[in-house]
Formats: sequence, structure tokens, C-alpha cells
Amino acid sequence: MSVKHRCLPCLQALAAFAAGTAPSHSQTLDVAQAYLPRFQDMAFPDASPMKGGISYHMGLETIYDSNFFLEESDAQDELIFQATPIISYGSDPEGGALLSFQFEYAPVFKTYWENSELNDINHNFGGVFKYTGGRLAVTAYFRYHQLSGSDRLAEGYVEGSILNYGITGSYQVAPRTTVDVTLGAASSDYDTGQQGADTYAMSVGANWMYSERLSVGPLLRYSRTEADSTGSRDSYALLVQARYLFEERTRISTSFGVEKFSDSDSDTDDSQLGFTGDLTASYAITERLGWSGTVRYATIPSPSTNDYFVQDLTIATELTRQLKYGSVGLGVAWSNSFYDAVDSAAEDHGDDMYTSVTLSYSRDIFSERGTIDTAVSYAFNSGEREYSRWLVSLGVNFRF
Repeated sequence: MSVKHRCLPCLQALAAFAAGTAPSHSQTLDVAQAYLPRFQDMAFPDASPMKGGISYHMGLETIYDSNFFLEESDAQDELIFQATPIISYGSDPEGGALLSFQFEYAPVFKTYWENSELNDINHNFGGVFKYTGGRLAVTAYFRYHQLSGSDRLAEGYVEGSILNYGITGSYQVAPRTTVDVTLGAASSDYDTGQQGADTYAMSVGANWMYSERLSVGPLLRYSRTEADSTGSRDSYALLVQARYLFEERTRISTSFGVEKFSDSDSDTDDSQLGFTGDLTASYAITERLGWSGTVRYATIPSPSTNDYFVQDLTIATELTRQLKYGSVGLGVAWSNSFYDAVDSAAEDHGDDMYTSVTLSYSRDIFSERGTIDTAVSYAFNSGEREYSRWLVSLGVNFRF
């Protein structure tokens, strides 16, 4: 998948997460996206615009979940049907305009076989506004999505919404050097009793083009997270960011460094210093065999346990093999969730490790105007809670 297909406000990815087809992903972690993106990686959602810049998509999916409520015993299975019509409008489908914007709306109609009282419509929409003139580029974005489904950090079924918004600016101070500034915010709210949170972030970074393939630079970030159950936490991070592109064969985008955080409402000096960062990489091993991997680290107030922050480290890797018709993929993901108490009197909460293995198949249909996607996943959690689940999904997507 090319870089242009990876974008922060892509609501199609959100619909997949809401359906539970990405078993290692926790929807509640999206509140940590206040300090994204990095390196001005904002892009418009993937679309095939018709005349006037309007495009239409339709997704239909059936999902079987063997442990819908993530219970340690007496697991309940569920069969989920969902339909996701997507409409997108872009003011500049040809590119090159000084001012441009794109808006996308993607409601998810969800029906449950066993728990019909949960039937609902999740509304998802977002927009990107861009100014590109000379040395200055400015991007403003927002994304709102309603979520419902199983979530490992919520420790069961969750309903709610998350709003992400921000503005980024990039100024070219020299032929090979740009300075980037990002202001971002995220807010989560849940209807099923979990604890929501608000995150605000500001970052300043520089990007030096060492060559057409390699970009490097420093990044200084400040963020503040607030929740009723944990109080406020301030975080300062100093990172080095880098991006390496070699034609279509190798792509690496990463940041790594140290982060210091402290609880603002605490009477004691409880500041902590540790490593942080993330990584996205892909490599074309042969013309038909490809590898991709991600590493992501995020800290949010625990949505399920009061007086705790959860520090989540997720590592995912996938091999994809192109076949004569379609492609097959094998993916493995590990998520370690470390619980950090903000109150010495808080009830003990152990750490968790969530592991998933996924076998998937995808192919184009109708002259590449549609796709069929199917996947089988097995996942299990060990640590504070012990449970396992099977996920089987079959979906079709059409572009009009």
C-alpha cells in the first residue's frame, strides 16, 4: 500500500476498527492522536473522484466474534452485520490549488444477531483543509467518529465517541530545511460507563532533507492529558524523527527519544523518564512478496480502571503475498499494556499482553471497482485478565 493511502482522517479505516476486524487495535487509544501527525504526513482520504470531486463507496461486512464481551469464562458469541456507505468531496481532485479541502462522511449501520438492543448507527465524518503557497503550507483537520464494539482496554463492550482536531504548519527556511509546528487535541466520551479523557498537544520540529531519500530532524513535544479519574498529566518529549524512501521498495518513517511526565495534581515528585517513539516500515522483498511493520507507543487514562494511566506498546508485522488472483496476508500483533497508578491507595491492577494472529485474503472484482476481503483471527489476552477469541470476517467494498 502506498504512502498516499495512509492518512489520519481516513474514515474507512475507522469503520474497520469499529467493526472489530483489527483485533489488536483498541479504539480508546485514538484519544492519544492529539500529538499526530509527524513530518506533515497529513493526506486526503483515498478516493476515486468523479466529476465535481465527489466519490462514493459502499462497504458490506459480516463478522463472527466468539467472545464478544471479552469474558474470561462463559464467552458469548455474536454475529455482526454492517453496511458503510461513504461519500467524499474534494475541491481539488487534480491537485495544485492554493486552497483546497476534502470532507468525508461514513455512517456505519450495525446489526447484532444475539444482542439486537445494541443495533445502532455510528456516524463518522472528517475534513482536511490545506493551504499551499510558496514556502508555507498549512493543514487543518478534524475527525469525529462514534464507536461501538469490543475493546481490550475498555475490558468489554464500549459505546462512545472520539473527536480529533488540529492544525499543522510547515515553513521552508532553506532549500533542504523546513520547520514544522503542530497544535492538536483529542477528546473521548463514553456512554457505557468507561472513563473519557481530553488530550492537548503542541510540537515543534525541523526536517532536513539529507537526500531525496532521507529526511532527519529533531522534534520537541508537550502534551497534557486530563481525566476525572486520574487528574492531569504533563508530558515533555524530545525525539529524533526520520523518514527514508527508496523508490517503491523500502519506506521507513520513525521517531524515537525520551519522554518525561508528571502528574500535575500530585503532592509528591512523581515525575518519570522513559523511552518513547513509533515506527512504520514496509519492504518489497520480491515483486510478489512484501513485508510491513508498525511500532506504536501511547499513554492514556485507563478507560476501565480509576486512578490508572495505561501505557500501551503495540508491535505488528505482516507478510503479504500477491497471487494470480488477489493477495494473501499473515499478520501477528503484540500489545503490552502497562498500568501506572496515580494514587498509592489505588486497587492493584496487573499488566496485560494481547496477542493476535490473522490470516487474510483480498482480491479485486468488477475491473478493480470493488474488492472482496476476508480474514480469520485468533487472539488471546494474558496477565490481569485471561481470555481468548476468534474473529472471522467477510466483506465487499465498491467504488462508484
